[in-house]
This record gives sequence, structure tokens and C-alpha cells, in this order.
Amino acid sequence: MFIYFVISFLSIFFSLLYHFSRKKDKYAKLMLFLSFFVLFLFSAIRYGVYNDYLYTYVPEYNRISQGISASHYEPLFFLLNIFVYKVFDNVDWLFIITSFIFIYFIAKTLKENSVCIPLSIFLIIFGRMYFYSFDQIRQYIVIAIFLYNIKNIAEKKFKNFLFLTLISGFIHKLSFIYLPLYFLNKLNLSKKKYILILIIILLMSPIYVTLITMIAQYFYPDYFNYSSYITGTRINNSMVLIVLSAINIILSILYYKKINMDDYNKVLLNIQLVLLFIMIGTWNLFDSYRIVALLVYTSILLIPKIIISENNKKIKLLLLIFIFVVYFVSGYTFLRNVSITYPYKTIFNK
Repeated sequence: MFIYFVISFLSIFFSLLYHFSRKKDKYAKLMLFLSFFVLFLFSAIRYGVYNDYLYTYVPEYNRISQGISASHYEPLFFLLNIFVYKVFDNVDWLFIITSFIFIYFIAKTLKENSVCIPLSIFLIIFGRMYFYSFDQIRQYIVIAIFLYNIKNIAEKKFKNFLFLTLISGFIHKLSFIYLPLYFLNKLNLSKKKYILILIIILLMSPIYVTLITMIAQYFYPDYFNYSSYITGTRINNSMVLIVLSAINIILSILYYKKINMDDYNKVLLNIQLVLLFIMIGTWNLFDSYRIVALLVYTSILLIPKIIISENNKKIKLLLLIFIFVVYFVSGYTFLRNVSITYPYKTIFNK
């Protein structure tokens, strides 16, 4: 577990040096680069960490490279596997390239839209986003692209939004869920209407929870037939993301007037309405945390904006402490289990 905390500390430390630099000169830019480079390198050279590395991505790469069977991958990710095989003939490069894509879009998003990059990085790491990306590689590339794509929703650049959504959809089809979110830029709600919609979502939950469960059982019956150990692990993951989602939504209500000041913030706040719908509608499904994850990580942008907007220093400090404790516990409990079950190895000592 120690190595995970070292990498986390280094990334946050470098970003703090950037954040507190009076001049955003070459030194400051180098610190910002290092904060993301540390995360990239640690991800890129990993070997066998978590389930999907050895049980999905490596076997699938081998099948594709040998031409044994058709892949279940979407077209772009299938082509990436072929590219890696043709150019490098080494599966390690698949994880190097996917790590770069994920970190690239995270870095672009934070550099352009985070009001406090160190806090955003802390939320990414201890909110499990960074470490989940070791396992659910395609999905977390899609999430990273969407977080960057929020600016195109806010700026009403539909062509740009559609292009990035389609591109990421050809990496993982879950990306197509994001398409209707473009129209959230048209919602300009008062706080009363915002809360009213949240209440309506809660009151109607018995109807759509039943409907979503029926659909899921029909299309994905295997998701209801897993062992108690695996199911317990998935439920733990889901409950953590539900708690993080609830924090997003509660803070959005409390600080709605303070941060609802521009188009970008309005989109972030409106996304929390959809997050509540998804969180309640899928909570009892196996792997529901994979669906909730599509929107919960808007927190890396939303929470820093909320904390910065608080003028009362005592309240701001209490809010920071609360966020730190909740997210640290989330990250610690996850890393404790992962480091025991899947100890960190590199491609140089596999």
C-alpha cells in the first residue's frame, strides 16, 4: 500500500507547488507537468494490477493478435489493439497508451476548468477514479473525455460535443448515455425549481427503479447471479460512490446560489439532477457503481468551486476537513484491499 500513497503524495505535492507559485512561469508549468506525469508513469508501467488487466485486456489482446475470434470491443479500441500488435508486438504498450489518453484528458480538464488543481487531484485519487482506471480502462477513458467535454456543453458547441462523444462511444458504448446531457445547457433553474426537481425524482423513484431493474434483468441476467464474495465487493464499491454522489447533490443544494453564476457551473449543477436519478435508479443492480461513475466524478470540478465560493473561513475549513476525511477513508479502504489482493508490480519485474 505504501507505494500507492507515495505516488499520491508526489502528485499532490507537485500540484501544490504549481498552485502556490506566484508566477505561472516555466518552473510552475514544470511542477504541473510532474504532478500529472507521476500519475501517468505509475499507471503506464503497472503489471497485473486488479482484475481486468490479466483476465480481460491481456487475453483479448492475445486473441486479436492471433486472429482467433472476433472481439467484443468497440471499433476504436479494437483498432488500438491491432495498432499495438502491428507496431510494438507487445501488450505492455496497450496500457502505456491507454494510461496516456486517460491522464491527458484529465490534465486538460483540470488545467482549463479546475479552480484548485491540488484539490481536484486529491479527489481523483482518493475518490478512486484514478485507481478504477487501472481496471475499467475503456470506461474511465470515456469518463475522462466527458469531463473535458463538459465545456462544450456549457459553450453550446454541439459539433465538438458530438464529435468527442462519438469518438469515445467507439471506445466504450456507455459513452452514448452522455448524448442527452448536451441539452442540460438549456436549463436555467432557480434554487426552488432545482430542489423541486430533486424532490420529484425522489418521489417517483419506486416507478423507475422497478422499470430499470426489469430492463436490467432482461438484458443482463448474469448480473444477478454472482458469488456472494464478488457481489459483496461490488456492493461496497457501489455504496462508496453513492455516498460521494450524495455529497455532490447536498453541496449543490446548499451552494446553488453561490456557484450558479456562469454557464459552466450551471451545467455542473444540472448534471447532479441526472446523477440523483441514476444513483437511485440503479442502486440495487450488480455493478451499479459503473453507471454512477459516469457522472459522480464531476465532483473533481464541482467541489473545488463550492469550497472556493465559501467566504466564511471557519466553514470553509470545516468543509475541507469533511471532504478530506470522507475521501481519504474511501481511498484508504480501497487501497488496503487492492494492495493485498493485487500488489503493485511493474512491467520490468513481472
